[in-house]
Amino acid sequence: MPGPGWPWLLDMPLNIWPLLLLCISVLSSCSKQTLDDYGKNLTPYQAYLPTQAGKVSFYNLDSIVAAPFGTAMDTVHYTAKDSTGEATIAGSDTTYAVYRYLTAGKNAGANQPWTYQLTYRLVFSQHTAALIDEHNRRFIVLTDPVRQDYTWEGNRYFSSDLNPGDFYYGWTYKYDLNSDGNLLTVHQIDQTNGNPGDFDPALYQEKLFAEMVFKKGVGLSSQRVSHITYQANQNNPNSFGYYEQESYGVVISRITTADD
Repeated sequence: MPGPGWPWLLDMPLNIWPLLLLCISVLSSCSKQTLDDYGKNLTPYQAYLPTQAGKVSFYNLDSIVAAPFGTAMDTVHYTAKDSTGEATIAGSDTTYAVYRYLTAGKNAGANQPWTYQLTYRLVFSQHTAALIDEHNRRFIVLTDPVRQDYTWEGNRYFSSDLNPGDFYYGWTYKYDLNSDGNLLTVHQIDQTNGNPGDFDPALYQEKLFAEMVFKKGVGLSSQRVSHITYQANQNNPNSFGYYEQESYGVVISRITTADD
């Protein structure tokens, strides 16, 4: 009787070995060919975030903030200009600093007065693109393979051990491609605590939402991020409560230019 595991191969007749090796070779060749063909049918993530030094992109940016005393959520309209700096290379990573400027109102012209707001960085590795925000928080916004319903831990660098109340911890990102693959949506989070339905002033509700949309050959097309908490009036449920002052939202939509 053959022993456990691989030693049973030693008991095989010698004339079987050439056939066995041929089968292994054929299977290996087929597997490699299948993987190669599969890879050729996938679009690399870089196609959805082309980046080069000197590139300038314009966006309409709506900043949503809580009004004084939380009586409402107010929206302030801006135009944003993102200017890409020179690349720096460290190992296999290529990093671009992106400088964001703002001016008041929507669809402002390029000759408007711009005010510097912040700097974020885009870090491109072999299989991932990370966005590092102005607070040095790293988000893995794109990854290979780019295919429908693919998921990954986009906030893997956050830890509940460091900040137990950090709502960035534990998000699962998910790809959603449109029919022709031209638009790639990254679903980051869509979570509701408290009242699960439509807004009701008599019920507590916390809503957390984040999503990015990329256009092939162009880059970021739109982005929505919000964390809004409403506290009901416990003494008088029939009256309006208040939005917590830390509630916020940002809605970004690309302004198409000749360079796009």
